[in-house]
Amino acid sequence: MYIGTLSITRVDVSTDTRSFIQNMKATSEIPFTPPGRCVSQYIASSKSYEVFCASLSDPKCKQLFANIQILVLFLVEAGSLIDINDEEWSTNRWNIYFLYEKSNPKGYYSLVGYCTTFDYYWFSLDDSDNCRSRISQFIILPPFQNAGHGKKLYSIIISDLLSSERVREITVEDPSEIFEEMRDRSDLRRLLANDTFNSSTLEVLQLEPRDYDDYIEKTRMLSKTPKRQFARLLEMYLLSLVDQNKKSSYSAVAKYTTHVKRRLYRHNKDILSQLDSKDRIEKLEETYMSVVQDYAILIQGITNSSGRTLKRALSSKASRDTLNDEEEQEVDGDTQMSNSPVRKRVRR
Repeated sequence: MYIGTLSITRVDVSTDTRSFIQNMKATSEIPFTPPGRCVSQYIASSKSYEVFCASLSDPKCKQLFANIQILVLFLVEAGSLIDINDEEWSTNRWNIYFLYEKSNPKGYYSLVGYCTTFDYYWFSLDDSDNCRSRISQFIILPPFQNAGHGKKLYSIIISDLLSSERVREITVEDPSEIFEEMRDRSDLRRLLANDTFNSSTLEVLQLEPRDYDDYIEKTRMLSKTPKRQFARLLEMYLLSLVDQNKKSSYSAVAKYTTHVKRRLYRHNKDILSQLDSKDRIEKLEETYMSVVQDYAILIQGITNSSGRTLKRALSSKASRDTLNDEEEQEVDGDTQMSNSPVRKRVRR
């Protein structure tokens, strides 16, 4: 994250309640139009919401963001400010998605939250203008949390970036566990809705490791999803297709286990290589079981393109573990999502 100074518009200071209220009323009458373009609109609980996207090259956006980004220090653990005075970096690469509640009939805009994204290098032999887009800060203000706005804003941002021919991959910077859960559910729903994942996806289990990796690489590029994230989403969906409690599907279960463990081993090779053979096998098995249980929780309540709810498919060991009501509740993703220092000891 880039640390910078905070620019705040100079305003008159009120020393008593009466003058404060008068100043607030006078200010509220000033027409306000959000900077940038309107990306999407939606209605929730009979209220209207609009999402605008603006670049920091827009002076109005720059001034607005300079005055609100102090919220990062209060709402984002270990968060830091963006240096908006670095013209070469900030002006050309940062975009801000603002989520507003629009009141009628006067059309006042109330800030609900915002998300920052920045473009960075994407190697290309034929077109140097391509880029990756990375979601950085993601904030829903406390009064609007636990109402599904986080999921909605994330889905709108992804749809907007998918429509860009310039963006080749969409990544997330240092996500917290809460954000990661919301992201997994949203991405999985999207891939089911556009039929990237369907009943025939089970056939990929029959592929050899190299062909399996080629399938991931080819398919993920169409959805602009990072390789690790797409592999995890594929594993979640395959888990819903594999019935691990039937002997007739033993071969599919074995292949599924092999593919997942192979990815986990490569992802944690530096750590696992320091263990002896027995401990390495035990640790990999422990990590695999933990991952499968996490997947089983995540896919609860998610429906495929046919409207059918994804079923749980746990191994005999995992099926003995019960899920309490709190674990089965879906996270809305309205709390702070990025820059969290919390880390799982085993990378999944």
